[in-house]
Amino acid sequence: MGKAVIAIHGGAGAISRAQMTPAREREYVAALSAIVDSGQKMLAAGASALDTVTEAVRLLEECPLFNAGIGSVFTRDSRHELDAA
Repeated sequence: MGKAVIAIHGGAGAISRAQMTPAREREYVAALSAIVDSGQKMLAAGASALDTVTEAVRLLEECPLFNAGIGSVFTRDSRHELDAA
């Protein structure tokens, strides 16, 4: 079997370049990297793909930097529409 690949994203919102400072960008990159590293360690330890993706989603939802789960944004109808794949 080939090497596993983990792909994640921190949400579909838009952040303008004017709002994104170098320090803030480092925070985002560090958080995403930590989540991917966690998933890679789980897979290397023999965890299933399902357990690994479940944990990655949980970590994204708990991180206040991303608009997933706890930090999700409202739709135009003032509702949350959440999805995981």
